[in-house]
Amino acid sequence: MIDCFDFAVVDQMMQSCISMAYPSRICLTSRGSTIDALGGGQYKVCDQSQSCTVKEGLWAAYESLRELEQKRVR
Repeated sequence: MIDCFDFAVVDQMMQSCISMAYPSRICLTSRGSTIDALGGGQYKVCDQSQSCTVKEGLWAAYESLRELEQKRVR
């Protein structure tokens, strides 16, 4: 389970970055799923097999990651 923190604050901080030369790892779960900040409010969500999607906003990325993790449990 991912520790919960104020995603709105983190999202606001990440969107205030004009650009990032390299993605910044936001989250790595014990199952191998990740969230990487791409800059401009965009986040890449990847599962263990590196199948990835790009989401707008950290909350949307977190929800996508949560869905990935729940699918893996079933």
